[in-house]
Amino acid sequence: MSHSYQDVEPEFQYHKGETHDIIEFQVKDFRKDQLRVHFSSKGVLTVSGERPHEGGKKIRFRKDINPPKDCEPNEIHAKLRSGVLFITIPKKDAPQPPQQDSLKQVQQQDNGKLKQGGSSSEEAKGAMATPNENAAMPKTESKSFISGLEMEKKTAIKVVANVAVVSLVFVVLFYVYKIYAPVASKETSYEDFEPLCKWRRDQNCDKLEVHLQGFKRQQLKVQIHSSGILEISGERLMEEGKSKRIISRFRKEFPVSEDYQRTQIHAKFYNGILHLVMPKQIPTISAAGDENNDGKASSSGTSCLTCLMKNKNMALEIMILAISLAIVGAYVKKYCQCSLQ
Repeated sequence: MSHSYQDVEPEFQYHKGETHDIIEFQVKDFRKDQLRVHFSSKGVLTVSGERPHEGGKKIRFRKDINPPKDCEPNEIHAKLRSGVLFITIPKKDAPQPPQQDSLKQVQQQDNGKLKQGGSSSEEAKGAMATPNENAAMPKTESKSFISGLEMEKKTAIKVVANVAVVSLVFVVLFYVYKIYAPVASKETSYEDFEPLCKWRRDQNCDKLEVHLQGFKRQQLKVQIHSSGILEISGERLMEEGKSKRIISRFRKEFPVSEDYQRTQIHAKFYNGILHLVMPKQIPTISAAGDENNDGKASSSGTSCLTCLMKNKNMALEIMILAISLAIVGAYVKKYCQCSLQ
């Protein structure tokens, strides 16, 4: 399929500087992927572009420019912004040629002489740009330098990564505030009650049943103090409003005689009933053995029975915060590596 082309001559400006030169091409309606910048082995910088037009036509242009001899070919880069293609040509550290110095002096004249010197400046630009304007571009020896156009993509990735990290941190802080701020500001009232307790006596052990309907295992606590007191306590949330929360709680104490094996006392909770099993001491023939057993029972110290967790919700909140912080760290590490590449 044949295409008809319309050749155009885009406006461009060549700005000379001490460390680098900048060429500005007016390429309105051209996209980044429709432009091409090449620097051949013969030292010719070729700028070309091609885009579709109405009626199946295509608009194209091509411009050959001779950059200064002291330029750095491998450092040339381009950037498209607001319909203007900026091509930066860095220079080496060597001093500028006399021709560039004279051109710079003409450009630095006052306003009264600026128009007179402008014609010579344009002639110098035209002399530099026109010799190879219609020359054919070598296809096998050309080398593309469009790395500057890729800088916009990297910058966009960095911006997206920063916005995502800030948003995730904000969500985590909002979640923490939502959980802990209402708890700190609400008024808490307690309702004490007396649970039903039943003893079941046996020859080898005694069993205590405490009826605690509505309680969970994590809300109960069982302790045996060194003074020989068995303490059972618990708290649970009954009602929570916008400004007030009501907590139901209880506390029971039972004396534990020396006839029980305190270190073997254990508890189980199921079907809303707390079952405490209290094994009794096994009588022995030797009196010395009895004295040793009594000594061991009396020196058992503080309770070793803490088999019930106190707060399940607190553990769940800590787990959620830890997972959120881990996601933030992984996200920052991933996009920092992308930006460095």
